[in-house]
Amino acid sequence: MTRTALTLQAANALDAAATLYGVRSGAMIEANPIMRSVIEAHPGAFVVAKLALVGLAGLLLWRLRAHQNARTAARVAAALQATVAASHLGWLVG
Repeated sequence: MTRTALTLQAANALDAAATLYGVRSGAMIEANPIMRSVIEAHPGAFVVAKLALVGLAGLLLWRLRAHQNARTAARVAAALQATVAASHLGWLVG
């Protein structure tokens, strides 16, 4: 579970950086309308909010790691976050 939690947090941080870079460069827009308003008004607050929200969700799943559903949810969340981060990097590099 620790590896899964670290993957989730690393992918989230990478996604936050790629999103911030992409939005600032005009290459992409934030799809989430709430986070879009945050990133447009206060880019630093966007990064803090994104890291904090996913961090808290990851912490909750880690605390519930004795339950199979929590472990499965953590793996799914990490895989989805890694996919999103990779797609953002692909858009920026490609």
